[in-house]
Amino acid sequence: KLSEMIGDFSKPDQTPKSLQEVEGLIPRIDSLIESRDFEQFWQINHELHFAINALIGNTAMREIHDRLYFLASRVWYSFVDRMWDDEVRFLKEEVDELCRALRAGDLRAVGFVQRNFISYGLSRVARYISTG
Repeated sequence: KLSEMIGDFSKPDQTPKSLQEVEGLIPRIDSLIESRDFEQFWQINHELHFAINALIGNTAMREIHDRLYFLASRVWYSFVDRMWDDEVRFLKEEVDELCRALRAGDLRAVGFVQRNFISYGLSRVARYISTG
């Protein structure tokens, strides 16, 4: 739910910088399928988080968004190696969607993209646990 509110508390002047940072991740993501570089995967995810988090204009919300990301990512770390191909594909799709929203200057869409990909991730983890 918090991600949905990014557009309501955004800093539009940050959009060009965030777009540049997110677009810069694309070639690095493309190389992940071949390399299976877990450290690079997490570095990309962190940089993506920071680029989106910088769009939040409300300090309290930005801090909560940051804290929740790092709490959730600790759990996610334990699953990524077993779901590598799917996780890299979803990361690429998320970045593509975020770039589309940022290029349009639609910061509400940025929040919805984040919400959707969090939901997709939770579904993948739940499926993995139930079959696992």
